[in-house]
Amino acid sequence: MQKPAQSGIHQAPAGSLVIGRNVSATVEGEDVVIRFRHATRLGASKSGKNVLVATTGGNVTLSVGGAALKVGLNVYEPAEL
Repeated sequence: MQKPAQSGIHQAPAGSLVIGRNVSATVEGEDVVIRFRHATRLGASKSGKNVLVATTGGNVTLSVGGAALKVGLNVYEPAEL
């Protein structure tokens, strides 16, 4: 399998919280906006079947408006076999 090139890791905008590898969250009014850099490749998944783009590495807790919200995110694409 060819190793994908890794571009720059997502830099969280001011006021954002980094919640994982290449992923951040921002509260904008009534919305929670989750951002990641789609061109970034973090490497192969544990199984080798996918290439990881962004991940929270399991569930993380966001405190928003007095509520404890759980977020779990994995962004990936199929690996070329």
